[in-house]
Order: sequence, then structure tokens, then C-alpha cells
Amino acid sequence: MNTARNNDWNSAYERDYLAWYEREQDTVGEPFDPQPFVDAAHAQYPDHPELAEAFARCTGAWHRSRLYTYLRMPADRKARWHFIGSFWLQHPKLGKLLVDLLQDPDDGAQVCIGGFEYFDRLGEADELEAWESEALKVLAELEEEERINAELRAALQAMEEQHAAEVGQPFEPGELFQLATEQWPDMPLVAATFALCTQEWPLSDLYTYFMSYTERRALLYFCGATLKHPDLGYLLVDLVFDERVEGGVRVVGMEFMGHETGEEDTDGIWEPYWPAGDAVPTSAAPPRGHLRIVHVGNVARDRCVHCWPGE
Repeated sequence: MNTARNNDWNSAYERDYLAWYEREQDTVGEPFDPQPFVDAAHAQYPDHPELAEAFARCTGAWHRSRLYTYLRMPADRKARWHFIGSFWLQHPKLGKLLVDLLQDPDDGAQVCIGGFEYFDRLGEADELEAWESEALKVLAELEEEERINAELRAALQAMEEQHAAEVGQPFEPGELFQLATEQWPDMPLVAATFALCTQEWPLSDLYTYFMSYTERRALLYFCGATLKHPDLGYLLVDLVFDERVEGGVRVVGMEFMGHETGEEDTDGIWEPYWPAGDAVPTSAAPPRGHLRIVHVGNVARDRCVHCWPGE
């Protein structure tokens, strides 16, 4: 029951975190046609062609409210907003705009457009009242967003601490060591690392780790290899780079394929493969990051079976 409640909490947290992450990492925005702005800047500031050129590089828009539109993605606004000043621009349809000018975070030698305020919408008294009301609403939204972000950060930190504090259970690796030695004759050094698997950290009924959370997070994924167990069926064993062992590669965990498929046997040994065009990682060319998706296939079908780390 405890495990089920923890899994439900983790799933809800992960959904909220994913929604927040996708919102914060939006690099595309809504489609933005810069041409009317380019034409207006050319006509109104002929001595400053850099303004028109800056508008020409704008391809996406992120609308903060009916009074302001950003032309820089959220990540830039938080860490790379180097404000220079503002200038007026008369748009043929949007009216008078107050445009924010920034130092281009990608090229400090030129300027870029941060966004613009719809100044004509502030002209009338009722519009000003609406603006003030909306400004208060925006401030409340920002405060709420910051509160949610703080809660998410705290929850993530708590999850990290919870995983780091998990104590491994005793594990006897002798049988797996023997099977690996027999079935991996071309990888004797890797098979030998099963002797180091004296503790396990079960993730679920389908997967168990042989390293603590903190230790395995520091290592890069290498590849997967299969073992045939007389009782458990096929096991997909994950291997990582580890300079501390002879050969540089060791066992980190394994997936119980027989548990997932419900099959006591398969039509053939399942071999991991990488998508066409992706080089298989080697000690000379390790993977680019920690996340990997292992695709496992046989003659009859292909399946995506495990993402690591999936915590």
C-alpha cells in the first residue's frame, strides 16, 4: 500500500512538473510575422537599420496579456534579458507600440527586440482602469506561478533526498555472475562486475538497481545486454561506464522481461539496438547524456521497454 501511494504521488508530481517544464522550455511560441514591423521600422527610423533587422529575426511571439507581447522565449527573459531602452513604433493595425530593445544574448554586438506594449490600449480612462485591473491580475498570476514553481522545486528536492536516503537490500549475485560468465564469453570483465552487486534497490516488480541513487546518477549509460535465467526468463541488464572497474563498464541494474511479457520463453534472444544513424556508444565516444531509451527487438516485433533513469 505504501508503494502504491508513493507511486500515485510521484505520478501526479511528474505530470505537474512536466507541464511546468514544457511551459518554461517553450522555444517556439506562436507564429509571428515580422514584416509589418520591419517595414514600419524602416520607414520611421531610416537612420537606424538595426531596428528593422532586429525585428526581421523575430519568428515567435509569447503573449503575456492583452497589453504586452514578448518576442523572446521564457528562458531568455529570466536569464538573458539585457535591457537597453525603448522606442516608439506606429503599427498600421496595432497602433502605437512601445518597443523594448535588448542586447542580443546570442551576439552582443547587435540588438534584439524583447517585446512591445500596446500603448493605444491605455488611451481611454476605462481602458486604463482595465489595464490596472489586468496588471493586478498579471501580478497575481506571477506570484501564483512563483509559488507553484517553489513548491515544485521543493518537491523535486524532497524526492531527490528521498531517493538518496533509500537503503539497499542484501542481494546474492552468485547465480547471475555464473550465468553472465557462461552467456557473455566475449565480456568476461563485464560479467565479473556482477560480483559487486551485493545490494539491490528495487524500482518496481519489473526493474531493480544494483547501485544507490546517488552513485548511479553520476555514471553514463553504456548499453544493454540480455541474460537467460532458468526461472526468471530473459533479463535485460543495463551497463554503465565506470572507470573504477577493470574494463571500464559494469552492471547497474536489470529489467525482468519475463515478468513484463508473461512469457516463459521467446522466439529468440532479444538484442538491444540503436536507431539507424546513431552510433553505438563506445569508451572512446561515450553517450551525450544520462537519458536513454532502449529499443528491444526480435524477428516478430519491436518494443520500447525501458527508459533510464526513470525516477
